[in-house]
Amino acid sequence: MSTTKISGVDEPLERIIKTPEDLLGKVLVPVAGDRSRVMSDGIDDIKGIPLIQNIPVQGGPNYMIQHAGSGKAWASMEGIANKKQMNMILAADETGLDPYGVYSAMARESIDFSAPVATAMVAQLPALNIPKKHIKAFNETIRKGIGKSQKGRPDFVGLESEDIFNQLLGTGGFPRKGSGKLRTIVAQEMKKPRWEKLGFPVYDDVLKTINEPSLMDLKTGESGFGIFKANPSKSTFPELQHQSYNTAIPGEYFGGLAASVPPEIMFPKTFDSLSKTKNSRGVPFPYAEQVGSLRMSNLYEVADDEYVDQLIKFMNKNRGTNYAKGGIASLAHLK
Repeated sequence: MSTTKISGVDEPLERIIKTPEDLLGKVLVPVAGDRSRVMSDGIDDIKGIPLIQNIPVQGGPNYMIQHAGSGKAWASMEGIANKKQMNMILAADETGLDPYGVYSAMARESIDFSAPVATAMVAQLPALNIPKKHIKAFNETIRKGIGKSQKGRPDFVGLESEDIFNQLLGTGGFPRKGSGKLRTIVAQEMKKPRWEKLGFPVYDDVLKTINEPSLMDLKTGESGFGIFKANPSKSTFPELQHQSYNTAIPGEYFGGLAASVPPEIMFPKTFDSLSKTKNSRGVPFPYAEQVGSLRMSNLYEVADDEYVDQLIKFMNKNRGTNYAKGGIASLAHLK
């Protein structure tokens, strides 16, 4: 077993490196997630711009590492978490094998739903001294919306309100349900060039601070950075500490591949099946829709001998490893 360090503000988290052979005899279930890191002390500034309050950053795939030994393997909103747990149960029942959740990277900006993005942008505003007329214009845009692309939120308290953080987090009497959608609306509006030109926070600086650096350049769907052993005999349960998500999926951290691989390599038979399946338009799923299908709740991949052999061949050729049957990887490229 090998380990590598991943970044954080205090002690780095230790990532356990698993070989393709460690996956043999397991059934793999895709678990799509954002790319955020874990920063145990939170963040107090964005690229030197001070924040009005400390912002927690709670993961992403590093969530399973931070909570190793706790019985918590993943966090999401209740409905999604329950569907994914049912996926674990289905995989176990239909194969008789132990199910393992495999992190698959969502799009780089999927993190907009996560609490740290919108809250870190809002927390910069006092230091940026943006004219009140621009703040008022932003508030009105959120409340009224923009055509069909952005539905209005007349209940938005406004960037200058003392309740803004409570509303974005669904605390202090504000509903938790819908808070993630509001965060997404605020972040996606504020990152538009027209607001940045008026002195609003730089979205890319927030992403570079909050996202796990080693995941920043992955293509959507790339998989294997984090893997957890699921527990299909238990139910999901409330996650009371995570600001972004309210439900935990049971399981334990297992490890991760030395490097992420394309989703069609991690889930080859799944992608072969999706490529032959017709979508609602009556045509076979194009690649982008195949990747998007990883969020579905009925997919799994059995890691048999053929699977392991193909994964070894791909990683040796494309990820700088030197695996052989029974061998271990060269991790020089990770240092």
